[in-house]
Amino acid sequence: MSSKLPLFIDSSIITKAKIYAEKTGRSLEELVEDYLKRLVAEEEIIEEKVPKEFRDIFGSVKLSSGLDDKQLIRQSAVEKYCE
Repeated sequence: MSSKLPLFIDSSIITKAKIYAEKTGRSLEELVEDYLKRLVAEEEIIEEKVPKEFRDIFGSVKLSSGLDDKQLIRQSAVEKYCE
């Protein structure tokens, strides 16, 4: 079942999105719907993988993109058990 969804979006974004939609052979409506489907699917994956106890805090901490978690775990283990 489809429903109408009025949106207020910056006109420059709409113009660029229409051009993109035309280039890809899709409608603006299809682009928005596909994007929303992806967002919902990502959220469902997170809910499946993250334990319920941690869902409220999931995503609240932003880590450096260069962070090597395995290296940090090794370093922590060395400090704890070898020193």
